[in-house]
Amino acid sequence: MSGDSHDNEPISGSENLDSGYQAYKSGDHKVALQHWEPLAARGDTEAQFYLGWMYFKGKGISRDLKFAYMWTNLAASRGQIKAKDVRDLIVKEMTPEQIAEAERMVAEWEPKEGLTTQSAVRGEEIIPSAFRPDEFQVGSILGTGLYVLSKNILPFGMISILLMVPPHLFALFVRQDVFPGWGNTAVYIIIYFVVTSFISAALVYGTIQQLNGQQAQLGQVINRGLRFILPVLGVACVMGVITGVGIALFVVPGLIFATMFWVAIPAAVVEGRELSSLGRSLELTKGYRWPILGLVLIIGVLGFVANLIGNWIAAETTSTFFAFLISIVLAGIVTAFGAVVSAVGYYELRIANEGEDAYTVMARFD
Repeated sequence: MSGDSHDNEPISGSENLDSGYQAYKSGDHKVALQHWEPLAARGDTEAQFYLGWMYFKGKGISRDLKFAYMWTNLAASRGQIKAKDVRDLIVKEMTPEQIAEAERMVAEWEPKEGLTTQSAVRGEEIIPSAFRPDEFQVGSILGTGLYVLSKNILPFGMISILLMVPPHLFALFVRQDVFPGWGNTAVYIIIYFVVTSFISAALVYGTIQQLNGQQAQLGQVINRGLRFILPVLGVACVMGVITGVGIALFVVPGLIFATMFWVAIPAAVVEGRELSSLGRSLELTKGYRWPILGLVLIIGVLGFVANLIGNWIAAETTSTFFAFLISIVLAGIVTAFGAVVSAVGYYELRIANEGEDAYTVMARFD
C-alpha cells in the first residue's frame, strides 16, 4: 500500500525460520516462501505472519488479499502481535465479500503436514501459476486463464457472447451485393474489430482485478471496455495489419509479429498507453516468445475448431436460429478465453520482468 512504512516488515523469528528470513532479507522471496509455506501449513504462527505479509505485498507470490487476511488472522488469533496490525491494514483494502470469503477460509483451515499454502486451504486442488508464479509456462498460463474465466463466467460470457451477435448477424443475413466488391468483407472486419476491441478492453480489466483478489462487477467491466475501446481499437488495427501482412508473405513473419505484440492490448488498458503499447509489448515479451508462440497457436487452433464445429452444426441442422446460437456461443467463449489468457500473460510478464514493482501498478489499476 503506497505510503506504508516498513515498520511491519517481517522480523527475524526462531531458528527454524532463519533460513527463510535470510532469504527474504536478501531479496530471494521465492526461496523464503519455500521455507515458510510448510511451516505455516503446520500451524507455525511466525511463518503464518510472514506468509500473510508476502501475500499482502506480493513478494515472491501474486498479491492475494484473501490469503493475506487468512494467514495474518490465523497468526493474530494465536498471539502474534504484529500480525494483528498487518491484518488491520489488509482489511482496509478488502470488500465485504472478500472479508466474508477470507473468514470462511480461516474457519475451514486445519494444520496439515508438508502441504503448501493453497493445498493446505483447498485440499489437493492445484492453483494456476498466477497464484504461484514460478516460471512463464504455457500450461500454467492456460490453467490460470481457465481459472479466471470460470470465476467470472457470467459477466465475461455475457459480454463476449452478446457482442458476437452483430458480426455474425451481418455475415448471416447481409447479401453480398449490399456492399459491392470487397465492401462486405471490409464492413465485417470493421464490426469484428470494434466488438473484439471492446471485449478485450473489458476482460483485461476484469482479469487483472481477479488476479489481484478483487472480482470486478459487470458494470465495472463494461465501463472499462467503453473507456478504452478507442485506444484498444487503434492498437488492434495496427497489430492486425502488421500481422496480416506477415502472414500473407510467408506465414512465419506473421506469427513472429503476433508473439511480439501479444500483450499490447493489456498494456494499453492497464498502463493507459495508446500505440506505445506495441513497444511495451516488445519489451515485455522479450525472452518469452517461444512459450507465447505456443499460446498464440493454441488459441488460434481453438478458434479454428470452434468455427469448424459451428459450420458442421449449420450443415446438419434445419434450424437457422440454433446454428446461429451455437456459432455465437462458441465464438464468444473462444474470444473471451483468448482475452483472458492474454491478460494473464501480461500480468505474469510484468512480474517476471519487474518483480514486486508490478504489484504497485496493479494495486492502483482501478
